[in-house]
Amino acid sequence: HGPKEPAKELGQGLGAHGRPEWFSEGLGPELQWTPQQAVVSETPLGATLQVHGSIATNAEALVTVIMYNQLPFIAIRWQFDFDKCSIGTFYDDQTKLRVLIPLAFDGKVHHDIPFGYVASKRERPFFPTTWTDISDSDKGLAYFHRGTPKHWVRGNVLENLFGWGEHTDAIGNRLGKNLRGKSFDQRLNGRHTIEYG
Repeated sequence: HGPKEPAKELGQGLGAHGRPEWFSEGLGPELQWTPQQAVVSETPLGATLQVHGSIATNAEALVTVIMYNQLPFIAIRWQFDFDKCSIGTFYDDQTKLRVLIPLAFDGKVHHDIPFGYVASKRERPFFPTTWTDISDSDKGLAYFHRGTPKHWVRGNVLENLFGWGEHTDAIGNRLGKNLRGKSFDQRLNGRHTIEYG
């Protein structure tokens, strides 16, 4: 319940370059941070971790992770500050801003739709309204999002697309750039907050 302190042991036990083994090199932006940029605080309700860092040129991020003592729920909030930032390519989701959640099990994928739920196939995009459930007979993950509907499961990693932005003329086709007479500035700009749990 004391004052906030820098997290001293964060990042220990990771693989090469401080990344977990499931991480695929070179796929989209990642949060660059040091342990000095991480702060842990505790309250009677649980613990909070805040990490500030950079995700790309002209893009800062603050992630807040709240772990509750008595609830099996982890709340996560990203605050992004963009200044005309280009992240990703229009037709390549692997280069866009997204969150990756490793799973320690194989499970069936279900998600909600208006007035019900459906099963989804792995390796294929799906668009839940608010939640995704991945479970087998023993273990499971319930993932709740607010307004970031494109998801997919690749291997044992749940991926949720947050966004992308670039100055491009490759809109509506996959034939390459410089095919339209006009480019569109769709770079990410301003402050944006994304929450999930």
